[in-house]
Amino acid sequence: MQLRPLKPRTATAAALNTDHPVPTLEQPELRNVSRAIHLTPAQAADWLNVTERALEAWRGNGVGPIYVELSSKTIRYRIEDLEAFVVEKLRRSTAPAHASLDGTPKGIGADFSPGRGPVR
Repeated sequence: MQLRPLKPRTATAAALNTDHPVPTLEQPELRNVSRAIHLTPAQAADWLNVTERALEAWRGNGVGPIYVELSSKTIRYRIEDLEAFVVEKLRRSTAPAHASLDGTPKGIGADFSPGRGPVR
C-alpha cells in the first residue's frame, strides 16, 4: 500500500470562497516575516518544566511570561517570550534582591544586628 503525500494545510482563495488570495510566507513580500511558534499553555508549561496551573497563576498575578490572548479562552505563548522570561529570572545569588552587600537588610538602620535582632 502506497501512502499519498500530505497536502499542506494552508487556506486558498477557492477553499474560502473569496476573491481575495490568502497571503502565504512563500510570497516575496512576506519572506522576512517572523514565523513565530505559538505554544498552548500545556506546551509552554512543559517547555518551562512547570505545571499549567503555575502558568495560570502567574498570568493572574502578572508575574509570568508574556502571552498572546487570541480570545477569552485561547492563550498562546511565543517561544521567544518564554526564553526572555527565563533570561529575566537568571540569578547569581540566593540573597534577596533587597539585601545590601554586607548582608544587612536595606532600610533597617545601624541599630540592627544580623542574626540577633535589634541592638539595645
